[in-house]
Amino acid sequence: MAEAKDGILVNMLNPDGSLRCKNVTVRATRYRFGGGIALEATCEDGEPWGTLTVNLVNADVENDCVLVKDYSEGAGNVRTLATAQIIETPPLRWEPSGFVKIPVCRLTEKGMALVKAYDFRQAQETTFRVDDRVCWTDPESGETTSGWTVTSAPEPGDDGEIPEDGLYTIVNDSGSEAQVYAYELTKKGAVNG
Repeated sequence: MAEAKDGILVNMLNPDGSLRCKNVTVRATRYRFGGGIALEATCEDGEPWGTLTVNLVNADVENDCVLVKDYSEGAGNVRTLATAQIIETPPLRWEPSGFVKIPVCRLTEKGMALVKAYDFRQAQETTFRVDDRVCWTDPESGETTSGWTVTSAPEPGDDGEIPEDGLYTIVNDSGSEAQVYAYELTKKGAVNG
């Protein structure tokens, strides 16, 4: 199938291989809890098709594998993802979940490229440098305000990563200054001046 802007264009298939829907874009993301890989599908018009995977936080899943939702409305997802060369089949094993067993499938090189693209986009959105315009969410009030500029950033550690407990100094357009952590900042909604 063709490559989409930041995903892979696929045809959604039924378990028997018949066509369910054409031209759906599959992209990788990560589950908020546990950080496992999620594969999401979006229709041509931008409407969500659905999440093709499930999150079992207690399952011991390899970093290059996904838990594919291949039951109920997700029936056919394994065939779709395998046909698009996003996952390898047969599944490595099956994880029990309620009344179903979830196939654990290894991502192909093409599938891992989706994950790497997502991780790169996330790193770009959560890496802050001096002079970046940002929004700050005050952890005490929960209020988010724009109009802040990073004036100093913590030094990377030996691994090249910014430590999670590293403090940034930000100044707003009125001259107020704050010492904040990266998790309090975002570039989304920041106005560049």
